[in-house]
Amino acid sequence: MAICGSDKGVLTVWDLGLENADKAASTYASPMVSILDTTKKQLINCISSSSTDSIVAAGNNVGNIYTFDLSTNQLLNEFIAHSDIVRDVAIGKNSNLLYSCSDDKRILVYDIRLKNAVMSLQGHKGWVMGISLCLDDRILASASSDSTSNLWDLRSKSCVQTLSASSSEVWNVSFEQNSDAPRLASVGEDSLIQFYKPISL
Repeated sequence: MAICGSDKGVLTVWDLGLENADKAASTYASPMVSILDTTKKQLINCISSSSTDSIVAAGNNVGNIYTFDLSTNQLLNEFIAHSDIVRDVAIGKNSNLLYSCSDDKRILVYDIRLKNAVMSLQGHKGWVMGISLCLDDRILASASSDSTSNLWDLRSKSCVQTLSASSSEVWNVSFEQNSDAPRLASVGEDSLIQFYKPISL
């Protein structure tokens, strides 16, 4: 499955499954599955989907976040979240929590079931460009235009480490998955990929 956004506030879902490849090739049929409509004609800037069920989240260029149920193609929630563009969204492992970051320098956490914000993480001096979760969603890493990556302990709701190996904007971060002590990688404007030693907080 692939999902892409648009400047019309619409997400298109594509079925890329191998079981449909022969049929699509022989009939020239479109593998498009469905259209998810935020009902707001704003640029969709980022998308995340749950690895365990059918939840999809999307953030737009004016600070709003939307969640959809792929099984019904229905809009579940609209969070009027940030005061600036949403740069990244991530859905937690149990699909109950949604994480977002923005040019307003904040990271927000929402309870999808209760439909409200439950946590705000602040500490970056620049735009927060990307986020990544690890260790059963206990640790969150963030990338910022202030040339740092932060590690956040979501249990204490605090920044526990600031990584500043880069001298330029940090554009994104990603944790190594399926590890008890995952490494963190970051990429930035300096065209370098930085790797950090295993995290075991």
